[in-house]
Amino acid sequence: GMFASVYQLEDENQQWAVRCFDKRLSDQQERYQAISRFILEDHLPFTVDFHYIEDGIKCGDAWFPVLKMPWVEGESLESYLGKIYREPELLQKLRREFQLMMDQLRINGAAHGDLQHGNILVKDGEIYLVDYDGFFVPELSGKKSNELGHHNFQHPGRSENHFGPYLDNFAAWLIDFSLFCLIEDPQLWETFSGGDECLLFRRSDFIKPDSSALISALKHHRSEKIRDGVEILLDLLRKPLEEIPFFESDMSVAIELKEMQTQGDLTN
Repeated sequence: GMFASVYQLEDENQQWAVRCFDKRLSDQQERYQAISRFILEDHLPFTVDFHYIEDGIKCGDAWFPVLKMPWVEGESLESYLGKIYREPELLQKLRREFQLMMDQLRINGAAHGDLQHGNILVKDGEIYLVDYDGFFVPELSGKKSNELGHHNFQHPGRSENHFGPYLDNFAAWLIDFSLFCLIEDPQLWETFSGGDECLLFRRSDFIKPDSSALISALKHHRSEKIRDGVEILLDLLRKPLEEIPFFESDMSVAIELKEMQTQGDLTN
């Protein structure tokens, strides 16, 4: 994460991830205790219980806080995709797991804040979220964001003033559409160097879409669903982050995106 280094420790019963902070935030204890309470009570299968320990490690004469959680053995999303991007059944399962995760976050009024390849781990086909530094939970309403997330997954208009349950909306649509594109055309992974600190898209595609080779290829793709999807992704880029619709998985991407576009046309 942006604020800590992670160490793997082991006792006689279990392996642990211990995060030692590189810097202190003014409201660090309040934030992490709120996030910890939420995750300990949420019963969500993709989060990992953790405890914030204010006096967790002693350096010299001073005590410093740590986060302690079970160690999750898994592959990063980009690493896993690099192995299975030509296996449509595994891609479909992964995409469904991601959709269900986003549905549950939305229902619980929470947002991870930094959805990206390194913070989504895959183990035995199941996905887990790690790195809760920028997590939004209802108890933290009214605060500002303490990070802006990975630049290859975030809306370019995101700022510290964006902090609410909508925080993951752009990244969720982006990741789901990326997975959808790979299901339709796995060759995109190789053609556009997928997995290089991204899935398919990079920040440059968001900043200068008119000169993006990837976006041009998707606009002219043989798949009508991909062509429809990239047009709506561009529409999402033109919206302020807080106005981007919540991701929901009850319909296919192409149908859902078309409906969003139609609704936008009717209101303009």
